Amino acid sequence: MSIKKLLIDYSRGINMEHFWRLYTRQCKAKGGIRRDILTFRMSRCAFRHGGYVGPGAVIKGMPEFPLGLQGIFISKFAEVGENCWIYQNVTIGEVNGKAPVIGDNCRIGAGAVV
Repeated sequence: MSIKKLLIDYSRGINMEHFWRLYTRQCKAKGGIRRDILTFRMSRCAFRHGGYVGPGAVIKGMPEFPLGLQGIFISKFAEVGENCWIYQNVTIGEVNGKAPVIGDNCRIGAGAVV
């Protein structure tokens, strides 16, 4: 991949590799200061991309965000299956500490509230 393409993807917020690396490390961390630092870095990265993924969310595989993390909110209680496509401005919320379970191979359209 060329440097020009990397810079364009980074400026658009499409390149999510760093975010997912932070997310998997944060999920594997047992606790303490290391988990706190990883949670802080992940939150800053999500803020830079314009979205939010709760630190307790169960995400299997890497979901596809065709337009980046722009406006996506995933609750910390949510579960997202493999090979999911989530478009911009999607909210996967929670009610009384319970959130929906999104299955494998799902597509959630722009502006959806689940």
